[in-house]
Amino acid sequence: MLVLSLFLTPSFLKAQSDPKYKLGFIPAAIAEVDVAFPIQEKWNLSGQVDLQLVTQGAYTNSNPYAYVQRFVIRPWLVYSGLKHMKLYVSYARNKKYEIEEAGNPEILEKRIIVMGTYMQNMPRGSLFEQVRFETSFLMIRTV
Repeated sequence: MLVLSLFLTPSFLKAQSDPKYKLGFIPAAIAEVDVAFPIQEKWNLSGQVDLQLVTQGAYTNSNPYAYVQRFVIRPWLVYSGLKHMKLYVSYARNKKYEIEEAGNPEILEKRIIVMGTYMQNMPRGSLFEQVRFETSFLMIRTV
């Protein structure tokens, strides 16, 4: 029976067709600028603005700067009045651009971010722990 099944099995197997998608490498580059500034020292409030630009190539283009993929603006309000702890809140505007060659649609995304960091002093440095919550409250696909 075993010998018979070994001979019959190949007749039932069929070649699989090529998938409609391909895996490949898309190069990308990220540039970010962060600027921090005091707001109200008496209340331990400061601010920070993060600007991020992401560029990428495509499967047919190995230049990581060929297309602008995403531009993000993230202003932060920072409270540092607790010992070893900082609390952050932010509104992020994330503009993703269409890249037809890579199949990326154009999207505008807005997020609210709440974050906390805790610093532990160690004998030879510091250990930071972070908790972060992000929620996307508006995502508009413009394609």
